[in-house]
Amino acid sequence: MLTRTLAPYTPEDYRQAIHLLGLARCKHIHLDWQRPADWLGERSICCWVAWCGEEAAGLIGASVEQDGVAWLRLAAAEDEAYRGEASLMNALWAHLREDVAACGVRRMAVLLQDYWLRPFLREWGFRGANAVVTLSRTDGPTPSYPLPPLAIRDATLHDLPAIARVDEAAFDPLWHYDERTLWQAASYAATFTVLTMDSAIIGYQLSTHHGSAGHLARLAIDPAYQEKGYGGLLIGEMLRFFARRGVTTASVNTQEDNVRSLRLYTRLGFQATGHRVPVWTIEL
Repeated sequence: MLTRTLAPYTPEDYRQAIHLLGLARCKHIHLDWQRPADWLGERSICCWVAWCGEEAAGLIGASVEQDGVAWLRLAAAEDEAYRGEASLMNALWAHLREDVAACGVRRMAVLLQDYWLRPFLREWGFRGANAVVTLSRTDGPTPSYPLPPLAIRDATLHDLPAIARVDEAAFDPLWHYDERTLWQAASYAATFTVLTMDSAIIGYQLSTHHGSAGHLARLAIDPAYQEKGYGGLLIGEMLRFFARRGVTTASVNTQEDNVRSLRLYTRLGFQATGHRVPVWTIEL
């Protein structure tokens, strides 16, 4: 019988890790702008692999973000490992937790899309903290155009540092987009615009296009300018962009406890679809 061993992930393990993520029945892949292959090439990833001889039998990986937070990005186990050898996943988690804590991580989160993970997360100390909900709209009011000194224009790569500062100010550290993430998101964007006041960037939106629908992937307003209807101005520009292309359906995701965002989207005709992805967190 082959002995199972655990070791930190290295670039030489890439092919085996991708093979496991492709074939494993029990796997978790975080919804993000990056694919698993991209995360496995990131320096910010902490990852451990369980080996059965020369074959990868399990893995778990988390990305270390700014401000002491991390997301569980990848997890996978052979089916028999999940059913009969929970100790395998527990051992992988113990090593990962030690690694991320050494990197200064104080809070870790996971989007619970894969319910095979639930008993493990509960045993490891994760608890439900929030949820991401989806809203959709096919009709509703469209906010007006901005008036001077406000203006909306297309974002450029030179704007990314200023946009990242707005994003950092607007969101909890768990949900921040840094410049690299913004750059990756921009490559998928159908429309990426900034709201300026006297030429200074005070907000932005980034939306994608999927089939017959648009999706508002990101909306942020500098907290100093919130509660003034400025987020609605960016949404209005986004809705007009898609309408000119014959796209009348739009969707958006937001946190279940983000009352301000939910109020804005509901006022503009967005309605809850019932789709809900729990967010579980742990304090390390």
